[in-house]
Amino acid sequence: MSEDEQDQIRLLATYGVNVANIFVDCNIPGSVPPSRREGFTRMISFIRDHFVTHVYTCELDRLGGNPADALCAIRDIGHLGVCVQSLSPHESWWNCDPSIHPLIIHVMAWCARQEHESRIERTRAGIRKARSEGKHCGRPFREIDWLYVESLHEKGMNYRKIAETISVPYITLIRRKKHHLRNMGDSSPGQGMVQ
Repeated sequence: MSEDEQDQIRLLATYGVNVANIFVDCNIPGSVPPSRREGFTRMISFIRDHFVTHVYTCELDRLGGNPADALCAIRDIGHLGVCVQSLSPHESWWNCDPSIHPLIIHVMAWCARQEHESRIERTRAGIRKARSEGKHCGRPFREIDWLYVESLHEKGMNYRKIAETISVPYITLIRRKKHHLRNMGDSSPGQGMVQ
């Protein structure tokens, strides 16, 4: 446990939270949703088994790995009749009348959704720009030895088996074969056929 996490536990204790009732998830990547975090699931079980009125957190984003997960966690805790309170001075706006929390959650969810869509669009724009500059996007490009492929095919091996032999997905082999034939300008009958 880091020194920062220990400071946060001390902060919670100064607010009267029993150290035994502090639930921590250490070294969990942000991609893991709260429902799959051991500390979070133990906290939810504790809330269901005991009379709990408040959940205190050093920062609201500690409840989830990303804003959307944090909002879902806050909503789920709220459905259990428990008020979530942040101890961060930057989030003091959250510690207002709990009756407006649903409104705040909806606004924050909308913001998170907008940020998610914006991130997707920025990623797509970056990929378009990279492609326009001739850069390869996606899986690493693998050279295919077409002389070897054709020698196997001439010996009677079908393209599905050839793909398996050279460790290339079948659909990739077929797509690249069509591209290869187009680049060679080979339009002789039967050359584009795949068995």
